[in-house]
Amino acid sequence: MSSFLDTVKKERCGELHRVVKGDDDKYLCYTKSTTGWTICVTDGVSLWKVEMDEDTVNDIPGVTSMDAFFIKFRNGFQAGDLSVSVVGKRITLYVGKGSAPLTIDLYETNAAVKKTEMQSVLFRLADSATELSTALEKSNQLVDSLKAQKGAGQGAAFMDLGPKKGSPTKNKASKVGMSVLNPSSKKRKAAKGVVFN
Repeated sequence: MSSFLDTVKKERCGELHRVVKGDDDKYLCYTKSTTGWTICVTDGVSLWKVEMDEDTVNDIPGVTSMDAFFIKFRNGFQAGDLSVSVVGKRITLYVGKGSAPLTIDLYETNAAVKKTEMQSVLFRLADSATELSTALEKSNQLVDSLKAQKGAGQGAAFMDLGPKKGSPTKNKASKVGMSVLNPSSKKRKAAKGVVFN
């Protein structure tokens, strides 16, 4: 079982979550990997879940290998390619697009399990939101400090009067009779010899 959990964690499928809109309701689909790998779906009132292992993964129609399953599963969650259908006390989760999505049947839990699962997912999502807001605040501070540095750099830039690389400079029109090599001196005319009148 531990090698299966290691594969789940290596493929980054241990803690996925995504909100899915159904016909009338919204559903939170999520995974967790504590003692085993569990796929859960909740509408906020009811909870459906299934414990997964290598055998249950291989029993899913269309699964050719574990790696292909986890890639399709993770990509489906990340892209939001999920849908659900409720039939009695069972819910079917469809993961992926195309003619052959992964179909996983989940079953409704009792009240005691539902209560602990709802509490667990509530705090997990709250922790995730807290981490994201902290990361966002740090990123905003970094952007502000970079803007301040850029603004301070522009204030000192007026002292730099030299030409910049890549900046176009105007060519001065040369005056008639001036030397090209030494612009401050006049051209010297070639000697024509002695002129007799």
